Amino acid sequence: MLDPMCGIGTTLVEAVHLGRDAVGIELEPKWASIARLNLETAAIQGAHGTGVVHTGEGAEVAARLALTSLAGRVSLVLTSPPYGAMTHGQVRSRRDGARAVEKHAHRYSRDRDRRTANLAYQRPEKLMDSFTRMMAACRVLLAPGGVVVVTTRPYRTRGRLVDFPGQVAQAGRRAGLVQVDRCAALLCAVLGGRVVGRTSFFQQVETRWL
Repeated sequence: MLDPMCGIGTTLVEAVHLGRDAVGIELEPKWASIARLNLETAAIQGAHGTGVVHTGEGAEVAARLALTSLAGRVSLVLTSPPYGAMTHGQVRSRRDGARAVEKHAHRYSRDRDRRTANLAYQRPEKLMDSFTRMMAACRVLLAPGGVVVVTTRPYRTRGRLVDFPGQVAQAGRRAGLVQVDRCAALLCAVLGGRVVGRTSFFQQVETRWL
């Protein structure tokens, strides 16, 4: 399994607990270090798979890995692209001692070189070009019949709903991948034969406590 934007290594940890071998790529050294620590913890807990984390830009590292024995051996690429600081990070609320809802650990590196490469800081049109390049580099690593899974969701900016999943699917096709499925999960309920929107899990929890 390969995650070219592995963050703190959640997908890698789940993979090794399932007995799979996992490779992660992470641009930010801080998150890459945490991912390695999480893999070490998984091993202590008895995970049978092995995991390794490379630090660097996803497409560039994937291209280097294509020159190794990993080429043509990856059965699954599983990742989630960044949306920017607005949808990342940790939250503290009044129940945690905060005066109001406070967000932390949601800023990406300010390093000039990494900032240029970081997808979270790129404009939408460049972001999709970068994601296409990353998917193309990962495609070379895929084994015959290998699968690429990208988890993503729409988001709103300046009052407009952005079809980010659709943009990601289009980027995958430009990278030479063939779309075989698209699964949608809605945060809603069916009441009296009508679809009723629901708040997010965070909103539900905080409404109960505030």
